Amino acid sequence: MSDWLDLVRLDPAYRAHFPDGSTLDVRAQVRDTAEEIARVCGPREADGYRRFIDYSRSLFDIEWNTFIDRNLDTPLDLLGRPLARLALAGGFGRLSPKINQFFENPRTRRIFSFQALYAGVPPHRALALYAVISYLDTVAGVYFPRGGMHAVPVAMAAVAAKHGVDIHYDREVTSVEVVNGRARAVRTADGDRIPADVVVLNPDLPVARRDLLNRPLRRPLRYSPSCVLLHIGASKHYQGAAHHNIHFGGRPGGGPSTRSPARDV
Repeated sequence: MSDWLDLVRLDPAYRAHFPDGSTLDVRAQVRDTAEEIARVCGPREADGYRRFIDYSRSLFDIEWNTFIDRNLDTPLDLLGRPLARLALAGGFGRLSPKINQFFENPRTRRIFSFQALYAGVPPHRALALYAVISYLDTVAGVYFPRGGMHAVPVAMAAVAAKHGVDIHYDREVTSVEVVNGRARAVRTADGDRIPADVVVLNPDLPVARRDLLNRPLRRPLRYSPSCVLLHIGASKHYQGAAHHNIHFGGRPGGGPSTRSPARDV
């Protein structure tokens, strides 16, 4: 990857801003984060954080090779001893109650549970196994690519082109040709038909089904929680702001009819 991207680890990984005006930095090292939590929330919360890291590390050891960094072809691939270990670790309980076992302060409870929103699930509905995302943030680390997030797709496109992939930009797809339940081609606004063995679509599901596949949704959908995301490219330093900043609203995100946190980068 270093041939294509210059990734830099952030310290702090991000800075949490709370409605009472306080801030909490999630640092690159566990001991530094524990010291920061002790400063903001007290030593008892720091002890809870250390216990949480031990727990989330155990989830990582169970989940990474078996469930995350692996291709799963059928649901049967999920079966086995790791699934039983995950159940024994409490991974199939709810995330919010699990987080509450380690933290008492509402600020630490929020900063170590909001990551479930990455997957579109509020913490009160998410499974405890999602705590592994917080482990990735706080222990594995948060990195940014020099040149901004746009450097990532530029690098991916360059790698693909090197290996013979043709990339067509500014081509509007108007429909997907489906024969016997399988996609066979895409049709473009300029009248072209591009045959395909596989078609991968990334628009929102209602748009993809209604406009491109001409297949209306069979069941109603509900909105997933989200946030206001702001990317800024700037050369100057802003006082009080880290590279990544998360601004939490006045009410805890993750409960019914509550706001999700806004994150700005």
